Amino acid sequence: MPTYHTLKTVFVHIPKTGGSTISTILRRPNLRSLTKHEPCQTINKHASIFVHLDELGPEAKNYFKFSFVRNPWDRLVSAYHYIIARRKELELVANHSTFESFLHSFVEEPSQYLSIPYFTPQSDFLINEDGEMPIDFLGRFETFEKDLSIVLREVGSKRRFFKHRKKSRRQDYREYYSTESSKAVGAIYISDIQNFGYDFNDGLIRQKQFSLRKL
Repeated sequence: MPTYHTLKTVFVHIPKTGGSTISTILRRPNLRSLTKHEPCQTINKHASIFVHLDELGPEAKNYFKFSFVRNPWDRLVSAYHYIIARRKELELVANHSTFESFLHSFVEEPSQYLSIPYFTPQSDFLINEDGEMPIDFLGRFETFEKDLSIVLREVGSKRRFFKHRKKSRRQDYREYYSTESSKAVGAIYISDIQNFGYDFNDGLIRQKQFSLRKL
């Protein structure tokens, strides 16, 4: 879905990496303009870069292609709370009233969860079997404002203020794990850890939440 033909831009929207904020901005990158840029409706919202490339064909080389990734331990906590709050129809997750209960089930049988886009390894969206990542820019949730400013310059946006959407109020993700469970989750998301250089403590500290700031 996030192929913006009028902007010549492809945004690979990996769930729980700040994508709702980015999509909102891309629809209207210049507030003084009445022009709205709607994403292509023929591609799934959370499609991989390879789906976008197949759809665009040779024209893909003329598009700015980018994505954002997030510390996998932090993303897992965020995904669980998002589903509990907004996607209760995903009963496999929503039936767990606590993250501790969910985490135990996730670690015991991860395969039943990893097909859900909120839990799918981020590498699956961006990297093929040959280790190729055919995008032009990879931002990080942990440096969201700085990296988003780079994206805005690339798409010709003059916006200098934005507010991060869907902020949740919860404790720091590190508080949700024991030493054993953090190792188990690390083993499940080993591809993300290796491909994007994360370790357990690389996530955003919750006290430093996004706010309305100048880029």
